[in-house]
Amino acid sequence: YIEPDYSYDEIKLLKFYSGEAILSLVEFYEKTGDEKYLNAAIVSQDYYINEYVTLMDENYYPAYVPWHTMSLYKLYIDTKSEKYKDAIFKLNDKVIEIQNQDGKPYIDYLGRFYDPDHPEYGPPNSGSTAPQVEGLTYAYEIAELENDYERMYEYKKSIFLGAHNLINLQFDGADMYYLSHPERVEGALRFRVDDNRIRIDTTQHTIDAFSKILDVFKLD
Repeated sequence: YIEPDYSYDEIKLLKFYSGEAILSLVEFYEKTGDEKYLNAAIVSQDYYINEYVTLMDENYYPAYVPWHTMSLYKLYIDTKSEKYKDAIFKLNDKVIEIQNQDGKPYIDYLGRFYDPDHPEYGPPNSGSTAPQVEGLTYAYEIAELENDYERMYEYKKSIFLGAHNLINLQFDGADMYYLSHPERVEGALRFRVDDNRIRIDTTQHTIDAFSKILDVFKLD
């Protein structure tokens, strides 16, 4: 480990990347069969269950939900420990609360994840919507395994509203009327409805989300 020679917000960075790190440990265990990686993932995940689930009211930040959902999903499948399933449900029940599900005040906002009462959660953009959608598909799978029909309904509704929002951000057809060279961006995904930037991360997150939707819901 090399300590950076510049200042940084460790707590905020961990909210983004701790779940990714745990997920990588579990996947490495699945590839190698070496339980030291599984044990490391369990120790770390248990810490973050306390930080991000038990102490959710103090530490909540939506960006940590999808990555921890994926790592919790893997741990639940591998260990069958109920604490991981319970954490998945609590995290995703909470994140749905910030999704725009009524298309107000503008229909373009329908499906995005943003709470105007909590701007500290970050601005809405495709780079946040897509991971939330992907995370919810993992949560849906667990709800389906548990025959939790109420959560299956709520998660599926949220997933497809989020997918609608992402599709609405795609450069396509008549929506490109104002562009000088529409052929250069056709099919690409805007960062936000009022921001035409095209980013690699938001593109890949959307591909991952849609690939998971196709897999989970057996869509052609």
